[in-house]
Amino acid sequence: MQNIQDLKEKIFFESKNIIDILDKINNVDELLSKQDLVDELANRISFLRLLEKIWNTSLRIIPSNTHKASMFH
Repeated sequence: MQNIQDLKEKIFFESKNIIDILDKINNVDELLSKQDLVDELANRISFLRLLEKIWNTSLRIIPSNTHKASMFH
């Protein structure tokens, strides 16, 4: 489970970096030239949604007493 959380955080920070780059765009031509970054950001967000679904599904599979015990470690 920690691997999924680590991956989510990595993708989040990479996405933030893309947003920072896109934030510096000042005109239409620059925006059009960064289309690949816009697409990459959309893909990362989609992947984060998928990871969230996996995370939530796996939490429902773990027996509740095991899940509660693991929360305190």
